[in-house]
Amino acid sequence: MVKEHFIMGHFMDAIVHHYADYRGRATRREFCFFILFYFAIYIVIIMMDIFVLTGLGETDGGHSGITLAKIYWWATLLPATAISARRLHDMGQSGWMQLAYMIPLLGLTSPAQFDKGVGHLDSFLLVLLALFFACMLGATVLVMLAVTDSQKGSNRYGPNPKESGEVA
Repeated sequence: MVKEHFIMGHFMDAIVHHYADYRGRATRREFCFFILFYFAIYIVIIMMDIFVLTGLGETDGGHSGITLAKIYWWATLLPATAISARRLHDMGQSGWMQLAYMIPLLGLTSPAQFDKGVGHLDSFLLVLLALFFACMLGATVLVMLAVTDSQKGSNRYGPNPKESGEVA
């Protein structure tokens, strides 16, 4: 259980106690504070990567090795999807719904997209446009998860954490 006054506690609770826990429900407060700290830490880590890579002379943007941002992303992938699933459960929805906004990204991972090289500006712009719309769809899903109220009472995913007095 997370103390009410410890805002970062929701992030730490999801990482430490619910790392890959897709069962149960998560309140709006728990989800919003997790996302807030997730992105705040991610931005700091990206800035650290930029400074380190710039210091190493990797200014061309072509660095494809292991970076702190990649390690952080992989390390927090399970808790981020788990809290999103629990938030969807709190609204009475299946946790699998979060995969819907990832579908546009599948086309971007195809090697066929890049087989013509960067010289084809039209293909590159099309990929950027698709990525932009995928990001907007993902942002819309995050906002929906953040503002939609809990389903009243118990549902098939468990009791309402707000009604049981449990914060997390």
